[in-house]
Amino acid sequence: MRTFWFYLVLCAPFFATTTIVHARIDYRHCVTTLALTAPPQVLIDSCTSYLKSNPDAYMRATALSNRGAAHVRLGQHDLALADFDAALQVDYDNVQAYQNRGGAYLSLDQYENAIKDFDQAIKLNSRWALAYKCRCDARAQWGHELDKALEDCDKYMRLNPGVAAYATRGFLYLRLGRDSDAIADFDTALEKNPKLSWSLYGRGIAKLRRGNAAEGNADITAANAINAKIAKTFADMGLIP
Repeated sequence: MRTFWFYLVLCAPFFATTTIVHARIDYRHCVTTLALTAPPQVLIDSCTSYLKSNPDAYMRATALSNRGAAHVRLGQHDLALADFDAALQVDYDNVQAYQNRGGAYLSLDQYENAIKDFDQAIKLNSRWALAYKCRCDARAQWGHELDKALEDCDKYMRLNPGVAAYATRGFLYLRLGRDSDAIADFDTALEKNPKLSWSLYGRGIAKLRRGNAAEGNADITAANAINAKIAKTFADMGLIP
């Protein structure tokens, strides 16, 4: 039973970093829950050191996948993809490595590649909730297969209801032109976390579409104050207030 070890999992754009500094670098920052709080370079150095100890296949894949996740956090996507590929060469049925590689492809807007990896993660574990969310994200951001995206969002909602589920489905409803449904989901997400720029901006667009200029513009202003890049992110996907 391998409950002690820990995988970092990726699905852009929902991946946070911290500024915690650790004085000592060792394997614990690579393959335990300390990986969640380790700064990216500390995590990379820790995993590189750990890999030199010749761990077994499962643990090698763990370290490679976590190091790849840290590379993504630093914007080093080529290095990240190389680590995810190496993890899958060691352990071809590694769900987390497919999840992370799919997340890296998603952050690069390589939607079809991302969907293929999320497909494989779900094939290996049909209850791997995050893969449904990320596959919904990929299809919604791509603007294709939106009916399948809604199935994924609803599946994720059943497996893991929460802020991310409502924020993701709200964006999909926005894509589908179901503005009332989008507003309802964004409202729920924002009740739980009022600082979600993604949901604020999406709700602002939905409200503007429905003729509520005052509230729509207020949401968009609030979103821009939290995240200066949010307008470009939406514009790149063809969503402009």
